Amino acid sequence: MSFRGRTIRSSFRRKQAVVSEVRIVLMDNICLQEKFDGESTLTGVDILRRVGKRLEIPDIDLKYFGLKYPDSDGQMNWLILSEPVKKHVSKKPYQLQLAIRIYPEANESVSESCLKLCCYQVKSDINRGMFICTPSQHAAIDSYFAQAIVGDYKPKKHTPGYLEDFLGFLFEHPSGVNCSVGTVNARAYEDDVVRRHQGHHGMTKKESWLALLNVASTITRFNTLKHQAKDCSDKTQVEITISQEGVDVYNLNNVKEPDFVKKHFSFRGLAVISYKNKLMLTSTSGKSKFKFTGLYGEKAARRVLEDILESRLYNNCALTKTDPVSYHTEEARRMSEAILNRRASIYRSFRNEPIARRPGSASRVYSSIRSRFSKKSTKRYNSESSDEIDDRELRYKQRLSRIEMLPTEQNEVNDEILATQQNEANDM
Repeated sequence: MSFRGRTIRSSFRRKQAVVSEVRIVLMDNICLQEKFDGESTLTGVDILRRVGKRLEIPDIDLKYFGLKYPDSDGQMNWLILSEPVKKHVSKKPYQLQLAIRIYPEANESVSESCLKLCCYQVKSDINRGMFICTPSQHAAIDSYFAQAIVGDYKPKKHTPGYLEDFLGFLFEHPSGVNCSVGTVNARAYEDDVVRRHQGHHGMTKKESWLALLNVASTITRFNTLKHQAKDCSDKTQVEITISQEGVDVYNLNNVKEPDFVKKHFSFRGLAVISYKNKLMLTSTSGKSKFKFTGLYGEKAARRVLEDILESRLYNNCALTKTDPVSYHTEEARRMSEAILNRRASIYRSFRNEPIARRPGSASRVYSSIRSRFSKKSTKRYNSESSDEIDDRELRYKQRLSRIEMLPTEQNEVNDEILATQQNEANDM
């Protein structure tokens, strides 16, 4: 519908459903693409449950997983599962990464699909230098990984170089990045892995995954989150390590490796305060203040704060035997209900004072809406007095609201204005 070149679109048109596309990168660099209905109600719990269903991960094992998203400073942040995804990720389609939040204990009854993803995460973290291992730990982990992927060793089939052929990019020789003694001889290391692989004959995949996690649990500061900062008390570089037992502050030596533990904070009675690029930890054992330097120091401080709060939540869930994913699901439901209740209250307040609409042309309907919010017109009408509105007054309000009318209606208004002026002149 158009009036003198202006198009008025009906506000009662049926809205189309918004479909959100999400891309999730797994531990083995496989990308999953999922589509979800709705954008404002899409949370991390919905995405995590969809991924778990597609990868055949039981709901009870989803507590070990989490989702990460890239921040503007290039670092990966943990996505808060109970909050909408659009609050943290603005670029579409949403780019997320599936990661292990907490590694399971080797004696727990965990599904094989969950153990497989955990072992892939261990291999990826070791190759990227997240953990520092000894050569024997490297060889043991690679041998169990080969047993789970390749199977039993067969001399005729597994010729020299088969580890790189079957394991691909996941098989890397120890280097100065991830080995405590530096770079080792590649040929000697591969022979050691092959010899260990021969000794694992008869092990199933699940047994191999469990054995790999047993070896990984012996790595120093395994299953922790690490952040580097500066201690404001003595101006030294420290490393803040977050685990399920609490927060440990390590002193760094000249080569930026942890030397000794300066202070330990347990989650009980721990208060965390973040302001700009500074972070303060306060508990019964004392308090410490840290500073994060660089252009994105404020983001780094905020990242440590969220990691501490989320780790404390998982620790409380473990003590109370509560599923963290179920907790986030309930939290997301409460937040959604709060938003709906707020919208309903706004709608009720608007419904108590409805806009008077007179049956007729579309210009009259829009003029009544415009006059409702017009500064020049302060008089309000309700549905009961809508029949008492005079046509002349309604057309006068149309002129005040600056909404264009049909030519016939404009001519009628002009004639009435001229007639009114003539009557006033005759009376005088």
